[in-house]
Amino acid sequence: MPTKAPNIGLPLSYANRKAGVVHVRLHLTDFADDGPRQVTVRARGPKGASVDAPGTVEPTPAGQIMHASVPADQLSAGAWRIALRVSPDARFVDTDARVLVADPNPIALLLGPIPTSTLPPPRRSRSTQQKIVHSGGHLLDRALSVLPPVTADRSRETVRRVARRVLP
Repeated sequence: MPTKAPNIGLPLSYANRKAGVVHVRLHLTDFADDGPRQVTVRARGPKGASVDAPGTVEPTPAGQIMHASVPADQLSAGAWRIALRVSPDARFVDTDARVLVADPNPIALLLGPIPTSTLPPPRRSRSTQQKIVHSGGHLLDRALSVLPPVTADRSRETVRRVARRVLP
């Protein structure tokens, strides 16, 4: 059993939900194994939850196919990481596959490493006063664009100084 994540082929890999059971099938392209065998598949979910299920690994001309089924009610909403163990005394080996569960939506199989980046926090919306000042600045720039640059800069500084005194 390899100690690193096995490569997963896209065309033959899928996850779906039928009759209250989540089925996961992974095409392990570089999984060196001697033939059909029973494995244990562990799904690690949100907040440290984990679910173990029996699975099978069967040889194909293009590599090995792992298939496992888990009752859908055991998987809460979220992304579940998939790991394999080929014998009771072996360690679980993580794969680069995750199953995204969101009731009542369909199941999604996510392949590849877990992203390390996150989305930036949402920008705070501007207050009404900030919107007015922003729009006024654009209008001022447009009006001053017909003046020579030195005169426009002086006028802009004067207007900003007055605006800071008038606006809180």
